[in-house]
Parts: sequence; structure tokens; C-alpha cells
Amino acid sequence: MRQLRTHAELLAKVDVSVLITGESGTGKEWIARFMHRYSHRSAYELTKINCAVLDSDPSRDDVDFLTLALRDQTRVRQVYENGTILLEEVTEVPLRLQGKLLALMRDTQSVTADGVAPRIFATTSMNLETAVLEGRVRRDLYYDLTAFSIHVPPLRERLDELEAMLEYFMLRSAQRHNIPPRSFSRELLHACEQYSWPGNLRELDKFTERYLVLGDQVLALKDLSRHPLELEAPTDAQRYANHSHSDSQALKGLVRNAKQKAEQHAISIALEQTKWNRKQAARLLGISYRGLLYKIEHYHMAEPSTNSAHKSHMPIALTRE
Repeated sequence: MRQLRTHAELLAKVDVSVLITGESGTGKEWIARFMHRYSHRSAYELTKINCAVLDSDPSRDDVDFLTLALRDQTRVRQVYENGTILLEEVTEVPLRLQGKLLALMRDTQSVTADGVAPRIFATTSMNLETAVLEGRVRRDLYYDLTAFSIHVPPLRERLDELEAMLEYFMLRSAQRHNIPPRSFSRELLHACEQYSWPGNLRELDKFTERYLVLGDQVLALKDLSRHPLELEAPTDAQRYANHSHSDSQALKGLVRNAKQKAEQHAISIALEQTKWNRKQAARLLGISYRGLLYKIEHYHMAEPSTNSAHKSHMPIALTRE
């Protein structure tokens, strides 16, 4: 993480577009804000744009900006002069608009007399090489995006700083809720260190907040014993153990089947809890809106009739059993 900070400080001082990669919840936006704060543009705004809403909700300001940005680059200079634009999940930009996005990125990197062109940061949780091979990202956009990039590692690769992060999030939640902070027992710390944290810092933050509010260590330990996206994995692992002579393709098939079942199960829970509000469900799952729509179609999921009883709106993390 010290190397990552040094890298970010170097890029902060140079007016180039920067791509920030990493799993969902690792802190990509924090890195972008860090670079903006240490750049010569820090006195100006950093505008965050969610690329996943393109073509989904024409009433949103994000779409208004992108329409402006991809049609009138001169207007972009005037509205966002000297500032920084953060494009979240940049690979969600539809293929038909990626050429215009590429032109906008190259325009902001050009030298201008007045120096008002906004700087662009972009984030993605997607493997860009895979996206290019699947035809979802243009090759020329890929090369421009990856010219300067920073990768934020997942929390499971940074467990040596876990205790410090738990204390940080505990103090922040305590201040937000005006509640005295709680301490973590050695048993609870050990359980945290053994957990994989698939939701990364976002999941850690919510876990700490829940422990602060409820104060139930037994419930906290139970939360760490399993995760919604991993519920069915042990069953398939045991099934494979009974066929030790299976080849590698059989193993890949089992793993893929387990992931698909677990993924479909988690999506069903999220859609049920949000009464099929797809945007809320996407935020709950930590994936993009377009990604959720693709999964719903892929798994042939259909919204049930609306005459059923009201369901709980509590997040998945608060309803584990």
C-alpha cells in the first residue's frame, strides 16, 4: 500500500488520464480523490459520473453530462474547467459511444493555451483484457485507458492492516452515530483474519457498523462464518472429493456450476428484498446496473406477481442465518 501511495502521488502531479482497477469495494474512488487532492487541480471540483446509467435512465444528471461530453467537447471545457472527471465503471459505456469517449480523453490530454481542459480518471472492476476479447471494449480505448493505471489489491491480500482498518471504521461509525466505539476481542479479530472479505472495504465498513450498533459478538462471528455468495460451494467441493480421478475440466465445471448457483441465489435474495427494484438490488450486490440486467436475462429470472406479502428491505448482510 505504501508503493501504491507513492505511485498515486507521482501520477497526481502529471496531467494524464489514469485508470484505477480493482475489485468492487477496494477503494478505487478513494484513490481517485487522493490523486485529485494532491494535484494542482485540487482547488476545483472532482465530478463523479456513473457510466452504468447510460441508456438506462435519461432523466439522470449523469446522462445529461455524458450527452454533453460526448457531443460537445468545447462545452465540457467550459463547464468543468480545471477540474477532474471521475468515470466510474468506464467499461460500461456502450460500444457505440466508446469512440466519442476516446476522443474526449485525447482532447483533455492535449496542451491548451488556457489550460482549462478537465482531467479524466476512470475506474473499473472488470478484467479489461477479457472485455476486449469479448468485444465489449474497443482496443484503441483499451490502450488509452491502460497507459497509466493503478491496481488496488483486494482486502484479502492486505490482512496485515486489517486490525488498523477495523479500528478506523469503528471510530468513524461511532462518530457518525454518536455511539461509544466498541473493542474487538481476540476471538473476533482472529475470525476477521480468517474471513475472505469478498466485499472488501465496503463489506468491512458495514460489518463494523453493524457490530457497533448491535453489540452482539456472537452474531458478528456468525456473519463471518459464511457469505451469501459462497453458500453452495462446500456441497460441490464435497461432491468433487468423491471423484478424485476427475480431470481438470470436471473441476472447472463444478466450480463454474457452484458460482452460477450461488450468484443466482444472491441475486434472487437482493431482488426479493428490494421488491425487484433493480437499481437498489445492483447497489446491494455491489455490481453495475447493466451487469445485473445481464444476469437477470442470463438466468431467465422473472419478477413474481405483486400480490405477495411485503418483504423485508434489510440488506443481505443483515439477514444472514
